[in-house]
Amino acid sequence: MKKNIVFILIFFVSILFFINSILIYAQLPQSKSKNGLKIYILTDLEGAAGVVTFENHSYSTGKYYEQSKILFTKELNAAVEGALEAGATEIIVWDGHGSGGINIDYIHPEAKVIMGSGGFGLDASYDAMLIVGQHAMANTPNGNLAHSYSSRTINNIYLNEEPIGETGIRIILASYYNIPTVFLSGDQAACNEFLKYVPNGEVAPVKVGLGLNVALNLSPVKARELIKERVKKALQKIPEIKRYWVPPPYELVIEFKDKESAENRAKSSEWKKIDDYKVVKRADDYLKIAW
Repeated sequence: MKKNIVFILIFFVSILFFINSILIYAQLPQSKSKNGLKIYILTDLEGAAGVVTFENHSYSTGKYYEQSKILFTKELNAAVEGALEAGATEIIVWDGHGSGGINIDYIHPEAKVIMGSGGFGLDASYDAMLIVGQHAMANTPNGNLAHSYSSRTINNIYLNEEPIGETGIRIILASYYNIPTVFLSGDQAACNEFLKYVPNGEVAPVKVGLGLNVALNLSPVKARELIKERVKKALQKIPEIKRYWVPPPYELVIEFKDKESAENRAKSSEWKKIDDYKVVKRADDYLKIAW
């Protein structure tokens, strides 16, 4: 009789252990591969804490440019650490700052970095995309270093008549490959912009813009802690986050600050002039307008 009771107890304990294991597994982010999460990190420089002016911090001629790259690279490393702790086994980073925003000497050893120009290296094999160091689109009120691709030449960009910046264009690009964009770090304005596309995504506001070239910053240590924490949380939410998508056809309009830039862009057969400052490109395939 005692042996039967022992066997019954062992049986029920085994069942409870099995159910608990299933529940724990269900809470983990599921990957497209059996080897763990494959994460793509899209980056820019201007969204890092301590990077606050174009002339001194963001432009390659700036006296604090090299320091800015180190500050940003350490924020990027915090995102990598958060991703690893959340189950990532492969992390690919794209350096999205025109003159280079990453100091490769400081990069996390588990990250691989796409550098140079000519492509994103993005495809459907990734489980999620993170955006680190992002700024808001051009003309955003109190957006620190707010611009759209070129701070010197572009005034506004419109997709199907709606204002859009780098964040929106690249979130849709990830969605093209069925990849959810789950996280963004940058100034508060950039975070607010991201949440319009991904309402239940995670953000890490590392500074608050007080104007185009001035911001209230977290300390670098606090900024990195926040990024790591929010990345871990974001990757747990992969199944919940919907992909933001705009169906075709597409009409992309660039409004330049000067006539010469519009004229030069219109020399390409893909672009047509609308007026002295605006050019347009139309396509049915999103890849033909995303950059």
